[in-house]
Amino acid sequence: MTTRFEAVRSADGWGVRLAADGWRLVQDRPVAVLVPGGPATGTAVAYAQWTADGGGGRGCARVPLGDDAWADVTDTWSLVGDGVRVARELVVCGTSRGAFGSRLSLRRDDVRAGWADVAVFVPGVAYGDATQVAEGALGGLPARHAGVRAVLVREDRAAAPLFVARYPDGGFVALLHEDVRGGTTAADCLVPDGGETLVDERFDFASLGGVVTTDETVELGLWFPATEGEYTYSSGGLPLGQPRAWRARFQPVRDGLRQRYTMVVRTGSTAVGSGVAALAGLASTTWRWAWDELRPAVPSVDIGRVAGAVLDVLAERVVTVADRTGVALEADAVERHDHGCATVSVMGFVGAATDAGYLLLRAGGHRSGDRGMTMARQGAAILDTFAAMPMDPPAGEGFDTVTGGWATYRSVAGRPAVYARSVAEGCLATLRAEAHEEDAGRSRPVWRTWWQAGARWLVANQDPDGGLPRAWEAGTGEVLDPSRSSAAVVVPFLVAASRRADEPRWLEAAVAAGSHAWAEADRTGCFAGGTLDNPDVVDKEAAVLALEAFCDLHQAVGGEPWLERALVAARLAETWTYVWDVPMPVDADPADLHWKPGVPTVGHQLITTGASMTDGFLAVNAAAFARLWRLTGDDHWLDVARLVTHGTTSMLALPGRTFDLRGVGWQQEHWCFGGRRGYGLNRRWLTWVPVAHALGAARLEDLGPWAATVTGGGGR
Repeated sequence: MTTRFEAVRSADGWGVRLAADGWRLVQDRPVAVLVPGGPATGTAVAYAQWTADGGGGRGCARVPLGDDAWADVTDTWSLVGDGVRVARELVVCGTSRGAFGSRLSLRRDDVRAGWADVAVFVPGVAYGDATQVAEGALGGLPARHAGVRAVLVREDRAAAPLFVARYPDGGFVALLHEDVRGGTTAADCLVPDGGETLVDERFDFASLGGVVTTDETVELGLWFPATEGEYTYSSGGLPLGQPRAWRARFQPVRDGLRQRYTMVVRTGSTAVGSGVAALAGLASTTWRWAWDELRPAVPSVDIGRVAGAVLDVLAERVVTVADRTGVALEADAVERHDHGCATVSVMGFVGAATDAGYLLLRAGGHRSGDRGMTMARQGAAILDTFAAMPMDPPAGEGFDTVTGGWATYRSVAGRPAVYARSVAEGCLATLRAEAHEEDAGRSRPVWRTWWQAGARWLVANQDPDGGLPRAWEAGTGEVLDPSRSSAAVVVPFLVAASRRADEPRWLEAAVAAGSHAWAEADRTGCFAGGTLDNPDVVDKEAAVLALEAFCDLHQAVGGEPWLERALVAARLAETWTYVWDVPMPVDADPADLHWKPGVPTVGHQLITTGASMTDGFLAVNAAAFARLWRLTGDDHWLDVARLVTHGTTSMLALPGRTFDLRGVGWQQEHWCFGGRRGYGLNRRWLTWVPVAHALGAARLEDLGPWAATVTGGGGR
């Protein structure tokens, strides 16, 4: 789509117009100065002067700020590819007691479209018209259909400082804060549920989004500094909410204060539709553009050393109660005690106990002497323990390392819940361990019997159309969570089980589950329900688990549809990954911060819609992106694999940089970069953290020598 730019003269001065294949973006008064009172409260003026320069030009305006103070504003517009770049410089002249912000915005004047008419994509935050999101999810379908006038999202909540609106005719407008810096203060978001107004000249971050104007049309742009509303996210403890409240940010009117920011506006057109493929097309087109503009890169680390360090910690965490051995789910990542930490050892998801057993068993074969033998014994003992747990129905997801009784990670309505994902991932790790032992000349028939029982249980509880309940009650098998949103979680296990046991019915069940997962995502607009400790909503893990499922089905049964579905899932999964460095608050005490100043945030990922928490979960899925690189020849997937492999190690304690953590190999489980920046809800280590690093490395190793391209460097 070719974009044409022109300055338009009126009685008030100069405005701007962008024309692109039959539709237009306009702004009659490009310079808006805002004051406390609302996102559109203030003064908007046209340029008093305009100087043409090639395909663009420079506009200048002066805006009063009260008490003999004013702002001199210069905007420089230039054509770039499918859009325009506008660089703003604002200088305050004079001082007053007031506060102000500024806005740079455009609207379509060839259609009248409110928030209910447009689909919004913000990476890691908003996913079009997906239905499975919280009522107050920023940019989400329910909020936009509830009559909001403003959708403004702080850029630190987003994996990229990008806001995209797609109109009913398929045309989209994408806004990127190109020279993003992101500075903030320790006072930012201390009010848990919003409603605060803060004034500080050190605010150096923006919000992106728009407001509905008096003619009922969405006006899209960049607000500086970052006022957020009408909804925001809570920043206190659990449960995390989405209050309908404003977080207003301004700077003081001080002589000499400067604002500088650059916004790039891209226009284009994608397929219209509410299905997941249409969303992935919009996301991929705009996300890759932002990726190319921001050029994310991470330092390369020795992944072998990373895996060794986290496995040493994992081995230290192994405990035995009576005849049961496992790894307690939680530990304090800082202090050498575990007061208040969860004591269950459970399979799958964040518990990953059978994965821990497999990795320790595997590490034992790579290490010499007593250390190697000890790790191998530990791994075997963990797997022996889980293989003794009844599976028809499952007695639990593991056991309590204090009482020794069978236990689960979560409960539903006060009843212990066994999740399909936990069963599938727990059994897949045991299958891998049993195969590993057979390759070493050792037979593990009890393990084999157990994972086969898991496969039979899942298939027996599968619907005729391939769906499965999300969770059952431990010990009874009664359905506790009837949602069928995430059937993809069982596919990798059933594919592997069918291959290893030569059981074609399990492959048929895997195909049915994969088909159901695709149909469900297409019906609801996105992949949802992956994370078990969050509501059944759109999240990162649902997308990446669908990617894993579709890749495995492509390998098992062939056919372009499965590869194309894998690409759709990958195009969404990657957009949860931060591709810009979010700085920590300038005045925060480094000793108090959980994420330390100067440590890159690139490569870590947002977790779910409806909140702004971050982790490094995709480290375990790097092999899926590497497989796509091999299958498609698209080097972008190699870059993604490298980013999530190396970038996720940045706050892992390694020799010479242990931060304030317990020691080498330790890492906190999650943090927040958007909202109360640099803090997590707690400072816990969970079993999945070392498993993600070590299993991610092991899976890449198992792909073959070619996959060393991923582990060997941080950028192409």
